[in-house]
Amino acid sequence: MTTLTQTLPQSLVQHPLVKSRRRRASAALCALALATLVAGPAQALSCLAPDVARSFDEASTSDARYMVLHGTLDRGTPSLPEQDLTNPDPEVQRLPALVRGKALTEDGFSAAVQAQITMELGCTGPWCAALPENGEVLAFIELTNNGPILRLNACGGHLFADPSPEQIALIESCQADGCPAGEEAEEEGQPASPAESAPEADIEPQVLPETK
Repeated sequence: MTTLTQTLPQSLVQHPLVKSRRRRASAALCALALATLVAGPAQALSCLAPDVARSFDEASTSDARYMVLHGTLDRGTPSLPEQDLTNPDPEVQRLPALVRGKALTEDGFSAAVQAQITMELGCTGPWCAALPENGEVLAFIELTNNGPILRLNACGGHLFADPSPEQIALIESCQADGCPAGEEAEEEGQPASPAESAPEADIEPQVLPETK
């Protein structure tokens, strides 16, 4: 991918995610569960349905720094090896991507952002995150010393493709007043699935994979 100038608003570099005024206890910090089946070593992956309110709550109470972005994701056309469910410890894939859009601030999605990020496709046992499609997204991007990283896993939760106006409004409401119970989407039976520019400040364009 061609290296582009990466810009993040200085306010986001210093305060990437304003903490919610009301924090509710996260009832499901881990959306992953491994269930052993009856016969042999075969296993199945069980996931909670991704929920934007739960994702916001986990990000806002995390020790890590997050930027919540509504915009577009362009990861080019990389090729990945097919998942091998017989391999209990597959390699984590790290790929570059470009995001453009508006980041969440105290005034809603109002800070213009264009940045190269690293997508980290993590695994739980043999199950790994799917490569996301290019297009409109709502993303929870971690800001690390090695650059912005979008961490994905087999159950989803940090990336929502084609977010609805209701989901965007809910995140802005979470930022202003705190989130409602994040189990609403699960109770509704939803299936699991993996705007004026603000001032900008240039930062280094290169994003490196996180060191182990």
